[in-house]
Amino acid sequence: MSYSLRLFVLTCLCFLVLTFALPASAGRQVPFKTDAALVSQPAPSNEGCPAGAVRFNVSGPGIASHMGKITVSEYSCLQPDLTFVAYFTMTAANGDTISGSAAGYGVPTSPTTFTIHGSWTISGGTGRFSGESGSGTAIGEIDLVTGASPHHLEGTISTVGSN
Repeated sequence: MSYSLRLFVLTCLCFLVLTFALPASAGRQVPFKTDAALVSQPAPSNEGCPAGAVRFNVSGPGIASHMGKITVSEYSCLQPDLTFVAYFTMTAANGDTISGSAAGYGVPTSPTTFTIHGSWTISGGTGRFSGESGSGTAIGEIDLVTGASPHHLEGTISTVGSN
């Protein structure tokens, strides 16, 4: 094989590797939305939360992009100044999960309700979401009397199966 032909073949191989392999390893981000009908209940202890915080156990069904029907399991640590941190897992119908954390603040809308504003970060997952990453914003409401806590998340996650 001549030098020119070898150089041409090597150039074509490099082009193919750079075109197809790098985008997959970079974990291209795609839109991600979740709507969940959550219920927030005060926990019997503040385990996992800083001193002075009130822990809420949060759970409920929802719908998420790339997951379909989900179940959310979360705990939130609410500070007296209405700032919070939360740790969550979304489980798809087939058992695959996405896990992450959130942080933000609440704005009172009545003596027993408030709107929450926050940001979230995906830190991993299982099954087809193994190695998942992503981030975005969250908005929701919390009714301290009924526990009703609808949430809407919007942002991006790495392409399913790209990690």
